[in-house]
Amino acid sequence: MKTLLTALAVTTVLVAPAFAQEAGSRDARGQLNFEGQFLVSVQDADMVSSAYVNGMLGPREGSDTLAVIPLEGDPRDWAASEVFASNSVAGPPAAVDITPDGRFAFVVETFTPRPDNDEVHGFGDKSIGTTLTVLSLADPSAPEVLQTLEVGDRPIAVRVNTGGDILAVSYSIEGGSGGETPLQLFRIAEDGSLSDPVSPTIEGYALGEDNIMDMDWHPDENVMVWINQFDNTMQFARVGDDLSVTPFGNTVDIDRAPYRVFFTPDGSHAVTNALYWGPDIAGSWTPARTSPWLTDYDSVVARRCRHESREPVFPV
Repeated sequence: MKTLLTALAVTTVLVAPAFAQEAGSRDARGQLNFEGQFLVSVQDADMVSSAYVNGMLGPREGSDTLAVIPLEGDPRDWAASEVFASNSVAGPPAAVDITPDGRFAFVVETFTPRPDNDEVHGFGDKSIGTTLTVLSLADPSAPEVLQTLEVGDRPIAVRVNTGGDILAVSYSIEGGSGGETPLQLFRIAEDGSLSDPVSPTIEGYALGEDNIMDMDWHPDENVMVWINQFDNTMQFARVGDDLSVTPFGNTVDIDRAPYRVFFTPDGSHAVTNALYWGPDIAGSWTPARTSPWLTDYDSVVARRCRHESREPVFPV
């Protein structure tokens, strides 16, 4: 089983964990002073890590789940409470998000679960996902599915705005709905239910040529930042009351293969990463090409960066 808990898709409600201790000392047996309420993660039970190398999913390991770990009491006693929520790690670690008040979680399904049998399966046995799951976190010890929606094909990222009343979902162009709309917006009702989606027209966006791999919302206003996977750029846009999306400012060139983007807490900066993936990157390129809808970009699996001295070489 693979979990996005260790792949940056962990959400801590309120603020990041903090420790209260004297400099240079901490009682390892003592209670940690977390200000967060709980951790939220999603687990993909459909494939083992080596599937990225050989294309084989490996043995079944249960079902896809969303897990909640309340941060109360002795850390040695912490336990996860799980509920079924279809998801996939075959995409950016952006498949789950929660409302700022911690009441609701949203999970997108990039690929469906594997066939329900014990036969040997590969990437080609998984289908394009279309599901968005809404869950209640009112009782962290018993998360509950509130709504399951059929949305566009192959959603890849989901993000809630700071006000907690708008949800954004982006879609892939490879076998997905990204060729028709790069993203959709939903209104979030007080009870967590979602409105019908709005597919905004984004002026100047090269429809069908790129994926909005991830996005984030400004902490003070309905402004989005998103990253374009293939163009290696970052863009900003205002979201209107009618859920229109209006780009503004300049398009920023960023490093190769961006997968996550975040505004800083004060909204003064946007931070992204770079994976430096691609068949033209120096090193060994070993994609698990076992399905017609996988491309060189989203099937990349392992890369050894070496030069003639056989020592690792990484981009700066």
